Amino acid sequence: MPKTDSTRSRLIDVPEPADRRETARYIGRMSSELRAIAQRTDLPFLAYLLSMVEDESRAVIGPDRS
Repeated sequence: MPKTDSTRSRLIDVPEPADRRETARYIGRMSSELRAIAQRTDLPFLAYLLSMVEDESRAVIGPDRS
């Protein structure tokens, strides 16, 4: 069940903490969105750090089996 973000009262799709790969996938998606925002607003160091978070999340998830 998605949790409610009380500051905006909208649903956010946060995975259960026990699912390591899904949590890493979620963090990777969020980092990707934040990196794009950082790039658009000329924050290169933040964009770089967020790209490292994306890389780490892909390492945790492992190879795509599709």
